[in-house]
Amino acid sequence: IKWNYGVGLIEKDITKKTYSEYFSVSVQIVYIFMLLNNIRETNARQLDKRLLLSVPTINRALKELVDRGLLETVGNNTRKLYKMNSRIEFWKKGKEFLFNPVSKVLYSEHVSYRELYSNKYALYKIVNPDSCINNTRYYGIAEEHLSRISKSFLIDEFDLEKKSKYAVVEVFKYNPKWLSRGPYIDPISLYSQFKDSKDEDTLIALKEMLEATVGL
Repeated sequence: IKWNYGVGLIEKDITKKTYSEYFSVSVQIVYIFMLLNNIRETNARQLDKRLLLSVPTINRALKELVDRGLLETVGNNTRKLYKMNSRIEFWKKGKEFLFNPVSKVLYSEHVSYRELYSNKYALYKIVNPDSCINNTRYYGIAEEHLSRISKSFLIDEFDLEKKSKYAVVEVFKYNPKWLSRGPYIDPISLYSQFKDSKDEDTLIALKEMLEATVGL
């Protein structure tokens, strides 16, 4: 008797997901939040209590940070945690993926707002609190809060030379107040704005700011 055995093999291609050159908005928020708060181990449910993002959104962000080699996982299923082995390495590897969070810029005749200071006004005030006294003030605001800025005060960029004073309002792709601890845009978002600057003084100020605020 001759027996014929047939074995069916299914070859499964497991392709690692590829990501764009920069973080997505939610990933940048999670990355900055973990970095600023020196969070070494966490999961989506722990972060959900501190960030206004959904658990699925945070889970996707944490997975991307793993795929990009910035975090590792420990445990599994409901006990899975995302671990940062080295804060310095987390910073060095992740800073390359940071995008400029400002989506658009507005100009206002009204020069004082109860919003976070941003741009170089914030950068230099953090480095030297006595600087920028007479400089143009920059403010950072989330898109969903633009109603706080009265349209009647807005002016065209081409009319600025006719104005002795005005404020610059930068609209952020995420709510900067989620990440800020004081009157200024958080230092990592500020770094994201100017990391590609060719101005030597700006780069020096960035270095001083990071050392003074987050020890990086």
